[in-house]
Amino acid sequence: MATPVLSVSNNPVELGQVITFSLSVTNDLGTPMTSVTVTSLVPEGLQFVTGSVYINGTNQPTLNPNTGFSAVTIPLLGSLDVTYQAEVIDIPTVNPMSNMATINYMLLIVGYTIYSNTVNVTVNSPSLLAIKSSGSGVVVPGGIVEYQFSLGNTNTYANATQVTLSDTLSNQFQDSSIEYSTDGQAWNAWTGTIVLGDMQPHGTQTLYIRGTVKPDASGIIENQATVDIVFSV
Repeated sequence: MATPVLSVSNNPVELGQVITFSLSVTNDLGTPMTSVTVTSLVPEGLQFVTGSVYINGTNQPTLNPNTGFSAVTIPLLGSLDVTYQAEVIDIPTVNPMSNMATINYMLLIVGYTIYSNTVNVTVNSPSLLAIKSSGSGVVVPGGIVEYQFSLGNTNTYANATQVTLSDTLSNQFQDSSIEYSTDGQAWNAWTGTIVLGDMQPHGTQTLYIRGTVKPDASGIIENQATVDIVFSV
């Protein structure tokens, strides 16, 4: 019997990554397989890359596995090799996502349908590394505390967009003294939120916030920032 085998080039994958699906069918049915058609519905979270279909090594730029296409006749003991690419554009509702292929063909005058194995692909959630530090961690009343924020887009393919950092400093700081800098040189009054913009894959961004501790402050000064982000491909 002819057994279709479907495989994928990468698993797990990331947003923005382009992956290749490969389908192979070998004819050991004793007679040529004619009127062969191939359909493979690209699952949610992926987008077919137009022009990426290859049949037995030859590019077929007008074909699309979602709508199905006619392939070559597969001679006795011959094979059909199909590849196509898809880009990861979203985290699917069902993760890992599943993909398979359907092959229709004729043996003499009788039609048949066979199915490939199911291939599962997991999409990793994108992430942004955010590290906050404050020097020695010891300050006296009236002294200055400087926080450093180190942000990094850890993804290989996805852009981190609309990166926004918010930080409401403790009431143990003098309000008028709180300021920020993106380079450690030029300082501006801190309003509580800053839009840092976009970060390319593996891009980094550093932000500094400092303030003067009130003369009557005591105990531990606790502080935590939040980072809002949208990932795009």
